Amino acid sequence: MFPKIQNVKIVLTYDRELKMMTKQVVWTNDAPQPVGQYSPATRYGNLLVVGGNGPINHNTGEVVRGNFKEEARLTLKNMQAVIEAGGSSLSNVLKVTVYLANIKDFDEFNEVYSEFFPDVKSAPTRAVVGVAGLWGGISVETECLAVVNEE
Repeated sequence: MFPKIQNVKIVLTYDRELKMMTKQVVWTNDAPQPVGQYSPATRYGNLLVVGGNGPINHNTGEVVRGNFKEEARLTLKNMQAVIEAGGSSLSNVLKVTVYLANIKDFDEFNEVYSEFFPDVKSAPTRAVVGVAGLWGGISVETECLAVVNEE
């Protein structure tokens, strides 16, 4: 439905020289489409910035509710799909930010998170924030930064 990567030119100045850098907007049909005016991810050079992902079925666009661990797992699968569409992988994630509607879900989230990042010695940095509410009444949302290895 959407193109995988869309190019937009950005002009930056550095040491009085004009440099060109390309911003790539990442779209994928393997993750839910954004619910607002934003793209799933943007890439500048080898830095991939992944926007918010939640427990949304990417085929139907419906919020999945019920078991918190299932919601967390789907959220992380959606994040992974966007990362991969941007040319990276979970092993190249630098930082994850997690928003929980109920901070008491921290331990359950951590259990599911360890399925995606099993080795604490190579896991990305992470912040977990308890919030008063999230879009659509979802219980969890993630965003992340990753690096794309050029070969």
